[in-house]
Amino acid sequence: MVATREQEPIAVETWAKSRHEGLWYRRNVAEGTKGPVEYACTKRQVTLCGDGLPTGTVWLVMKRPVGAKPSYGYSLSNAPVRTR
Repeated sequence: MVATREQEPIAVETWAKSRHEGLWYRRNVAEGTKGPVEYACTKRQVTLCGDGLPTGTVWLVMKRPVGAKPSYGYSLSNAPVRTR
């Protein structure tokens, strides 16, 4: 039996923008011509759905470049919970 939704789903970008700054961690990903390229990253376990039913649990990994106007990037991962 699947429980009814308490809230309507929100867009990933809306959720990412509302995420507390302390939940993002920074990583240097490359050395660019203007200095290091740095991203802020965060992750969360989410449940995928199809036809209104849950189909599996995965990690939603989000990243954004550190700067004034970040653009968000998203990936899904099926790595085990113990993976760092």
